Amino acid sequence: MAQLDPENPTLRRLQGEWAARPRIALALKAALAAAIAWACVRPFGGFVAEYEYYAPFGAVVAVSSTLANSLRSTGQTAVAITLGAGLALLGRQVPGSVVVDLAVVVAVGTLLAGWPRLGSMGSWVPVAAVFTMIVGAKDPFTYVLGYLGLTTLGAVIGVLINAAFPPLPLTPAKLALRRLRLVLADQLAAVADGLDQPSAPTLEEWDERRRTLTPYLSHVHTLVREADEGRRINWRARHWEREADQVYDVARALDQLSSLVEQLVAMVVERESSDLHEVALGPEMRPTTAAALRSMGELLTTMDDDEQLHERRVATTAAVDDLRKATRRAWQEAGEDRFTAAAIVTVLERAVEALAVEEEDEAHDEQLEGTSGS
Repeated sequence: MAQLDPENPTLRRLQGEWAARPRIALALKAALAAAIAWACVRPFGGFVAEYEYYAPFGAVVAVSSTLANSLRSTGQTAVAITLGAGLALLGRQVPGSVVVDLAVVVAVGTLLAGWPRLGSMGSWVPVAAVFTMIVGAKDPFTYVLGYLGLTTLGAVIGVLINAAFPPLPLTPAKLALRRLRLVLADQLAAVADGLDQPSAPTLEEWDERRRTLTPYLSHVHTLVREADEGRRINWRARHWEREADQVYDVARALDQLSSLVEQLVAMVVERESSDLHEVALGPEMRPTTAAALRSMGELLTTMDDDEQLHERRVATTAAVDDLRKATRRAWQEAGEDRFTAAAIVTVLERAVEALAVEEEDEAHDEQLEGTSGS
């Protein structure tokens, strides 16, 4: 049988598409878990046959984006169902109207659903209570046994499927980090273009050039947290340990860089506007500042290109150094205070340092390759 070439461009593209869409793998695992859970309970008769649909239901709930989350969801679901069913059984012992009992049980169940230990599965408490009181009205104890037992059985099957094929969602996190880099680069380019104008933009014009970073940062934080959680209780994690560490390091660097870029934009917008009587940079400093910001943006856009990364970083360092010299020269020759320009230099230097993680990772990889080859 012919073997697939791992270097085949088509195969690599398909692998990349698959890795970038973890929802497909999640859907397939959920479908497999539900089918197995259903097949496992179908042969049984008695009360199991009456409530067999709870098994695939539990399997679907348990299959999650990470194995750790699957285990947590299974435990939370079992506890939530137990609490809800217990409330319903207690409610049935209280004499009075069924409607009143149902209302009280749902109210208490909804309060318990807010227990932090139950997480997102807390909503099962009032649901389980309602099911037990209404669906299981004729034989509540048998119903609770079937409901809890079969749901838990399905959940265990879902966990086992996730354990056999544990997810490690690194590619979505990488793509989110790349999008954040490009947004930051676009923001720096927009500010640089504003500084290149013959006269400083107005505050309104500056606002049009500002980008909203919060949604991109939130998305990155979510995906990186999922990737980090995916390493726990995951037999595949050791094969991707270096790559996972790199994703975490880059995320931390870009998080710091995002804060620095926001500081830069705020300084420029607040101090270099035609609406002000006195600007901080002036026509003689704006071009040099724009060049440094644009170079920083170009560094962000070329971080995927290993061949250009070092060269681009050297160019950005030189552009920031030019800005520093121009700031010192303006102070020495004209005796003018350039606090804003000096602050921009400091922030840009910190930004370049924050992005050094990429080259450090590359140097480390080369060192490891050299060691393994010797």
